[in-house]
Amino acid sequence: MKKECINPEKLSAFLDGELSEQERENIKSHLKDCQDCQKEASELTKLSELLNNSFLPIEPSPYFIARLKQKIEDNESIPVAITINDWINRIKHSLIPIGATALILLSFVAGNRIGNILYQKSSTAQEQEIYTSVESSILNESPESSLTNTYANLLPEEGDR
Repeated sequence: MKKECINPEKLSAFLDGELSEQERENIKSHLKDCQDCQKEASELTKLSELLNNSFLPIEPSPYFIARLKQKIEDNESIPVAITINDWINRIKHSLIPIGATALILLSFVAGNRIGNILYQKSSTAQEQEIYTSVESSILNESPESSLTNTYANLLPEEGDR
């Protein structure tokens, strides 16, 4: 029975020397028996050599390190001072959204209070009379087998309320 072949990523890691000793030994023993994996390893080796030889080395400018160090020193030497005007501008820009949010919240609270004052939860006699007349007219006009009529039969009589 043939062992399962090695996936290409694992084989590439083997060729690059990125695997543990145990994994390398397992792959070596598999490569001795498997022609397909030997062919894949050979192709990956050729591809790696081709890529390594395709690029010319780039030599940095001899002044690169010196210029880089100078730029770092120049940036470190710039003092970061925040003036009072900067603080005032920052506060101004943050006060507008904070004030708008507070105004909206205050409007909701005030609207709720005003609504509660204008609409008292307690029923007046006139409201109760309107409710009763509407309820009785709806109940009296419904067919005898309707759900509304069944509901009306469950309600106490007007005198019992």
